[in-house]
Amino acid sequence: MVQIDNSKIYTLVNITDKRGNAKANQREIYRQIIGGKAQHLLVEELLGSEPCSILRMEVKTKAGKSLNFHTSGIEELQEKNGELLVKTQNSIYLFAQTQERCCERELSAEETGERIELCLQSDGNRFCKGELYDGKGNAASLACIVQKGMMMDSCLITPQGETCGEAIVCRYFLKKGGVIQFYDMIYGQQDRSLPIRIHNVGNEPLYITFEGSSVKIEIEPLKTKTLLPCTSQNRKEDEKLLYKIELEDCAVPSFCSASKPLFGTMEEIDRFIKSHEADKDSDGQVPEIVTAFEKWKAGEKDVTHFVAYTQQPLLVSANWVFGARYSCKQYQWEHTNIWDCVYSMRCSRVDTEHRWVECAGRYYRCVMAEFENLEWAGDDGRWCRVDENIWGLAHVMCFEENRVSNILAELEKVFHNKDEMEKDHEEFLQHPSPVFTEFCNEIFGDG
Repeated sequence: MVQIDNSKIYTLVNITDKRGNAKANQREIYRQIIGGKAQHLLVEELLGSEPCSILRMEVKTKAGKSLNFHTSGIEELQEKNGELLVKTQNSIYLFAQTQERCCERELSAEETGERIELCLQSDGNRFCKGELYDGKGNAASLACIVQKGMMMDSCLITPQGETCGEAIVCRYFLKKGGVIQFYDMIYGQQDRSLPIRIHNVGNEPLYITFEGSSVKIEIEPLKTKTLLPCTSQNRKEDEKLLYKIELEDCAVPSFCSASKPLFGTMEEIDRFIKSHEADKDSDGQVPEIVTAFEKWKAGEKDVTHFVAYTQQPLLVSANWVFGARYSCKQYQWEHTNIWDCVYSMRCSRVDTEHRWVECAGRYYRCVMAEFENLEWAGDDGRWCRVDENIWGLAHVMCFEENRVSNILAELEKVFHNKDEMEKDHEEFLQHPSPVFTEFCNEIFGDG
């Protein structure tokens, strides 16, 4: 088959069916791309149950719109006298070469970073081929080891040459209806910070789920999706009880006073309050929150503490409705404080636990996060390591070597009702979107 110089730009002159009838009369997409400029042409081999090659391209329409387009399976490809003729299973494409040359296509972070790339189809064990990228341009080929099970078979994706499945990159169950369920995300057998980039090289849609999640992600034939392995958490009944505690909001201007809710398990609350025991005043008295907690544990469940010039209940029971875990490497974002000052933030890795919570008829999402090598930069662009010199609630944060984490869950979102919270949980599992505003507020306060 003729190799195409993908630096060339062509005008897409016409598209007909095999009888010569104009396809512009049949579908809107053909009307849009005919007459447009086709660039980055690439012949791609598909390895599904019916192997074939297709032609991918980016078409800039006469209306100025940029569309990604691919043909059906190629039967014949000819190039001569400045014209390119492509005959496929369904159509005939005629291109005319222009004098223009296109720049090399800029690759996205999804195509260049650390990742797992899998070519899957809906048949058999689903696996066609795979590669593990280290983010430096190096790729290791992957293989599939099928394990037979009583209820369903599973596939272990390992480096090629591995025979016993010890070095597992990822794994999935072969479920009914063509569903692929990635599992073992929760228990740490694989690096959950690695995106999984899936190419559907078959003729039928793929349906992807992750363990503990009811969300089903569809990937159409010949399409690619990058999935972040965010996993839902199923918790036992005795693990679903949380407590809300109102604490000083250090991010509001210093001439104002306000409180904010934080959430924790009893173990987390106990750890947080015990960290105050060393903060004795000049008379040797421990802070009020410590004595209030002792009373609460002794049975005085209506005990209060003083926050933002008001008496607040020390602890209010809350229900942990949903949970999810997420990890990401080389994460960057911006934090804006109360004065609209912008801080650039970055870390080498972040691991999060998200909690969807119901408390006293209100609904929240909050986050526990652990950052590695967390840094910030202001207007001067100079990067500084986040250390124990913070302007927020010191006892909420934990610093260990190059790691920064929170002891109590910081607020991410507040919802109007339960339906809104459930929708957010489903969307998060498909497109993880952590919010670190309150976490950063503990670092910068109102400064």
